[in-house]
Amino acid sequence: MAALNHDAALNDERELLDAVGAAAAIALETGRVQAELRAHVDELCGSRARVIEAGQKERQRLERDLHDGAQQRLIALSLDLAMLEASLGGDPVARAHVAQARGEIATSLAELRDVARGLHPAVLSAHGLAVALESLAARAPVPVRLTVRLDGRLAEAVEVAAYYVVCESLANIGKQARATAATVSVAQADGRIVVEVLDNGHGGRRHRGRQRPAGTGRPGRGARRQAARVDVERRRYPGGGGVAMRVAIAEDSVLLREGLARPLGDAGCEVLGRCGDAEEPLALLRSQLPDVVVVDIRLPPTHSDEGLRAAVEIRAAHPEVGVLVLSQYVEPGLAMKLLADSAEGVGCLLKDRISDVPDFLAAVRRVAGGGSVIDPIIVSTLLSRRRSDDPLGRLTPREREVLELMAAANSNQGIADRLVITLRAVEKYVSSIFGKLDLPARGSESRRVLAVLMFLRT
Repeated sequence: MAALNHDAALNDERELLDAVGAAAAIALETGRVQAELRAHVDELCGSRARVIEAGQKERQRLERDLHDGAQQRLIALSLDLAMLEASLGGDPVARAHVAQARGEIATSLAELRDVARGLHPAVLSAHGLAVALESLAARAPVPVRLTVRLDGRLAEAVEVAAYYVVCESLANIGKQARATAATVSVAQADGRIVVEVLDNGHGGRRHRGRQRPAGTGRPGRGARRQAARVDVERRRYPGGGGVAMRVAIAEDSVLLREGLARPLGDAGCEVLGRCGDAEEPLALLRSQLPDVVVVDIRLPPTHSDEGLRAAVEIRAAHPEVGVLVLSQYVEPGLAMKLLADSAEGVGCLLKDRISDVPDFLAAVRRVAGGGSVIDPIIVSTLLSRRRSDDPLGRLTPREREVLELMAAANSNQGIADRLVITLRAVEKYVSSIFGKLDLPARGSESRRVLAVLMFLRT
């Protein structure tokens, strides 16, 4: 309702008053319609935000169900099959069938990882955009120079949006741009997050062939069969001589917790504690010190990064205790975060690596003795990455191949056997690598450790 207040002299101008009244009515109706429209827009935006949030939570739930359910059970099954294979003795047919079953489980685990990562990148929620983008860059089909300048964590919706912008952009660069390099930068400016993805390609559509980009395939069987190991100074656990290695396990899955304890016990290790969350091993260390703590990267209550934070806290408070972190996913960014301060007495392995019992036990002993362990798939992922400013760019392809074998704990003789070259040739390659990387021997750290760590940190 509205009232028109006018001078009495206009009473005789009815047409003028009617026109003014009609104009006022139109203005009022327009205001009412605009108010309703704004209300509808606000409701639509709110509804859309609720739908997106619900979808995001549902994807997170599905990813967590896969992680805590199917993947854990498959790993436990693979470990049981490994123990069965070891007990079969000299029956080659039975052992071959068991090995084939374990191979099928490994393939299923790899496929489940891809599905889970497509549903929701757990590393993003647990560790932030910078670590998640580092993992994306390591798996990109072209060399990526990544720069992230953020003041702490962002709202989850913003991090997810930025992550998928970069993910889709890198995928399109690999498929369409015919590029040989890309640059990704993420920064905060004037209260906004600016994501920039550039490449040096020409655009256009490639042929429809299913050719896989170089460097994105799975590592070879040889790389999958042994953990990448590098020796540094031995610390608390001396090894051998009848000394039982003391181990604490932090794993929320009862199947895997008991599955880990069994081969460790059979190998003569003393299992001091079987912990179901991240607080229990910290409490255990207040009363007794194990030689090594084997910890799942995702533990209750949130199943995000409690295990990693516990590992970092253990290393800070008890540097004499080794820490071996297990993860379901290949995340190079987490490996580099774990190795940021020192590589002594620390390791990072994929969970399904525990089904290779001898390699897993060797990794635990190496970490307990002050060495370092890096999963070979992580090493292969990083070694397949190229950057324009990579300090390893001075190495020849053969020298990079030698460096990869060094990271996989091969001796010079082992490298010579793998590459079918002489031992003297290997020694020359190794010497050349150290020279090009300016890595003189220093303290107790071997130059092999420094060479691998330089790669991981670039």
